[in-house]
Amino acid sequence: MRDALRLPENSSANIQSKDIDVLNNTLFISFQRREDDAGWVNHVYSSSDGEYWTQSDQGLSPAVNSFAESNGVFYAGTQDSGVFISTDNGNNWKRTNKGFDARISDLVSTRGIVMAGTDDGAYITGDRGKTWIEVKEGLKNSRIRSLNANETYIFAGTEGAGVYRIPIQELSALDVKKKPAFSEHDPVWALSAAHGLLSVGFSVNTREQVRVDLYNLSGKHIAAIANKSFPEGKHILKWDTATLANGCYFVKIKCKSDKYRNSLMFIKQ
Repeated sequence: MRDALRLPENSSANIQSKDIDVLNNTLFISFQRREDDAGWVNHVYSSSDGEYWTQSDQGLSPAVNSFAESNGVFYAGTQDSGVFISTDNGNNWKRTNKGFDARISDLVSTRGIVMAGTDDGAYITGDRGKTWIEVKEGLKNSRIRSLNANETYIFAGTEGAGVYRIPIQELSALDVKKKPAFSEHDPVWALSAAHGLLSVGFSVNTREQVRVDLYNLSGKHIAAIANKSFPEGKHILKWDTATLANGCYFVKIKCKSDKYRNSLMFIKQ
C-alpha cells in the first residue's frame, strides 16, 4: 500500500527533514515529525517518483542522519545505533557490527568502500559493515560533520578545523576485510579464575589500544585490569583476585579503533 507523504495542514514546522538521498534510483528521506501523543518521532520513507511514498524502516533504528549505497547494498547511519544495511532495496534493515555504535553524522561510498563520519573520527568498511577500521592518517580533528568524494579524494568536513582530504587510492590499499583491529572470530579466547588469579586472553591483528575492566553484577566498576597499547598477536592478562568477595563478575573488553565490546562472566568461589 502506498501512502502519500504530506506535511500536516497549516503546520509545516511540525516536520524536520534530516537527510534525503537517491539509492539505486529510489529516493529515501529521513525526518522527524511532531505527533500529539509521542512528541518528535523519527521516520524513514522511500519513493520511486517523489509523489507516492512507502514507510521503509523495518528493522531500522529510524533516527537516520545519512544514507549511502555500495554494490547494491544500502547503508543508513543513525543517531545512536551505528550503521544499518539493507540488501533488498530498503524493505528490511539489519544492524552491522554491533560493537560499532557511534553517532553517524554522514556516510559516503566510493569504489566499494563506505566511510562513516562520527564524533570520534572516520571509519571505513569494505565487507558490508562486518568490520570498521579507523582512518587516522592526517586527521587532526576527529569530529566529522560531513563527507563527500570525487574520483580522487574523500573530503571530510570537521567541527572547527576545516576540511581534510584523503586519496581514495590509499583507502583502497587498506585490507578492510582481513585487518580488523580484533580477530574476525571472537577475540577473547581465554577466561578463567583459578588459584587466586583471573586470566584473560585476547588477540589483536594490529597494534591497538585495549581496555579491560571488571564489574560486579550491579554494574559497579571494580577495577581497571588494563588500558594500554598492545602489539599484534595473542596476549594473556593475569589479575590477582585475592581482594574480591565471592560472587559473579563481568569482564568487559573494548578496543578503541573498531569499537568492539564484549562482556564475559566469571564466578569467584
